Amino acid sequence: MNVRGLFLLATVVFTGASILFGQYLAKNSGDENRDETKWKITLVSEDEPGEPMIISGTVYGFDGETPLEGIEVHVYHTNAKGYYSRGGKNENQHRINGTMITNAKGKYEYRTIKPASYPNSRVPSHVHYVVSGPGYKAQRFRLEFKGDPHISESEYLREAKKGKFADIRPLEKDENGVLRCEFNLKLQKK
Repeated sequence: MNVRGLFLLATVVFTGASILFGQYLAKNSGDENRDETKWKITLVSEDEPGEPMIISGTVYGFDGETPLEGIEVHVYHTNAKGYYSRGGKNENQHRINGTMITNAKGKYEYRTIKPASYPNSRVPSHVHYVVSGPGYKAQRFRLEFKGDPHISESEYLREAKKGKFADIRPLEKDENGVLRCEFNLKLQKK
């Protein structure tokens, strides 16, 4: 084998070893943030009109105590004018949407803008969730925000009974003026 052949062989071996070692470190780092692209996402660009908002939470099993890893959390909502699509046409096209996979602690998080109510309606502003994973049936949730004028007193009372799994959640501004909300989910088995 000539020098060029040895050089190519050494390059292949070292490249392969580097890739494998990098994968080992990523899987065994113990850092809950190691896979930002799955459990933590951004739905909108910085120039999207509307109030910036970060929603985070934990997905639990049916017991309400065990965090679930590897659960798919798909979310979608309207823009700051109450439309799903850019021009208010084709409302079956959800422009602001994204999918996360919960991390080892069952966590998910996304950055977006606060959605508006549908134009000329009494439906509260909300975010749709479709959540599924191995051993759990696909479930739909709808996050609504405390203080919305379209939420009735009876809805508040009904949701209060759900405790940390209530679908109506408070929004609070952080020190940077970003709205924040925690929305925990409890899944039912298949």
